[in-house]
Amino acid sequence: MQFPAVWRTNVRTQWAFPCAALLLLLTSASAHAGTFAGYATTGFEYANKAECCEDAIFAAQDNAALDCERSGGYPNLRANSARGRCDWATKRGSDGRSVFKCAANVNVPCR
Repeated sequence: MQFPAVWRTNVRTQWAFPCAALLLLLTSASAHAGTFAGYATTGFEYANKAECCEDAIFAAQDNAALDCERSGGYPNLRANSARGRCDWATKRGSDGRSVFKCAANVNVPCR
């Protein structure tokens, strides 16, 4: 027995909506998973290069963690043993001592 063309179309497309809904759920649930990059820079205000880099890295981690949280995920700062990369510049302050400016790049895992 042959069904009318309208019924055959409905039978073929009856799975379209559930499949599209499942695909939407899977992609939205995993949208926050991955790694978020963070960047931060300090001004020329540090007399110690180590403290300058440490503060820049912490600020970059905070930026990346905030982006992760905004996407609905949870930052996992301990998952990545590498803290980040720090570049610095130096100049002479008004008192003749060296002052440092740092810029940091980090990647924070997000789950």
